[in-house]
Amino acid sequence: MAKAKKHTKSKVTAASLTIRQKRLCDIYHAMEKPNKRIAYELAGYKCRGETARKEAQREIAKPHVKAYLDSLKETATKNAQRTADEIIAELEKIAFSNIADYVTFGKKGVTFRDSNKLTRKQMAAVSEVTEVSTKYGKRKAFRLWDKPESLQLLGKRHGLFPNKQEVTGKDGGPIEHSVSVVHFSKKS
Repeated sequence: MAKAKKHTKSKVTAASLTIRQKRLCDIYHAMEKPNKRIAYELAGYKCRGETARKEAQREIAKPHVKAYLDSLKETATKNAQRTADEIIAELEKIAFSNIADYVTFGKKGVTFRDSNKLTRKQMAAVSEVTEVSTKYGKRKAFRLWDKPESLQLLGKRHGLFPNKQEVTGKDGGPIEHSVSVVHFSKKS
């Protein structure tokens, strides 16, 4: 009696699937509201309706197909987390930027630091650099991204600024209220 081939997550690749199985998984995974029957039909399988629903269920339940689908979900989850971490890192570069990293103040006025000496992290906080020639010489300026906005977004992300507002009565007690009931009667 031949043993069934066991598929593990680490060994499952698109190569272990038929073209239709891979297409089925890719379509099903990409759907905003996953529907096995529709994915099955779009993948090129011939049956439709209730038969397609049953066959799609059977196909996706196969261990190697399920393992590939799970690997797609895992990859998407990792990518989403990486993207969130990258956004937080960019906001932190802006939020914690410091003017002293870019200029020095002295007797000769303001002096810009050499851009070759700035780190990538410091450069990420710069939104604009301008140099304009005038009859009096060159005018140089730079601008950093909006620091308060970045701090606010990070604060919200870390729950420092809750959106809900609690309403209480006098001296923090319960809100007092009363209900009046008025009965109307018909005049005969």
